[in-house]
Amino acid sequence: MKKKVTILTENPFHYPIAFLDYLYVITIYSTVAFFCSVIIDGYIIPDFNPQIALKRSSIFLALQILLQLAIQGFIAIFLYALLQKIYSPFNGWYGYTSETPLGLTVRSPAIISVILFFLSTSLHDKLKILFNRFSNKPQTFGLSVTNISSNKTVTSNAPTPKSDKTDNKTDNTNTNSK
Repeated sequence: MKKKVTILTENPFHYPIAFLDYLYVITIYSTVAFFCSVIIDGYIIPDFNPQIALKRSSIFLALQILLQLAIQGFIAIFLYALLQKIYSPFNGWYGYTSETPLGLTVRSPAIISVILFFLSTSLHDKLKILFNRFSNKPQTFGLSVTNISSNKTVTSNAPTPKSDKTDNKTDNTNTNSK
């Protein structure tokens, strides 16, 4: 009976080759994911405006998030199918092929999904709004909405700490008593 080939039963020489293949695949995925996220955030999905998004209902925000995730999932599956057709430069090295379980794992669509999710700033902001609504936390958007980005200085009424060079009065009492 033939033993089933899994990732753990691969030839030990295949792992460093698979790592090189992974670097090759991740370079392709990162490049394509960058341009896809620019297209998704810039052209397919409307520009993110925090003031408008805060006025939207939670159901509408959830539908927008699901639509954006569906678009990213479609791109991930499409790229996975396309990458299966692209010849790996490491095929044939010590018997390694990209069709083995290890080679298919390296080309996982989850990799492109994570990269697309990481690069999509509008998706992050929508998820943050939705999360804050359900957790009853205040809506914050980082430095882009605070006074720091508008170059306004905020004065504080807090007392300033004294340093050694400030006017410190010295105690001239005589501790030497006779």
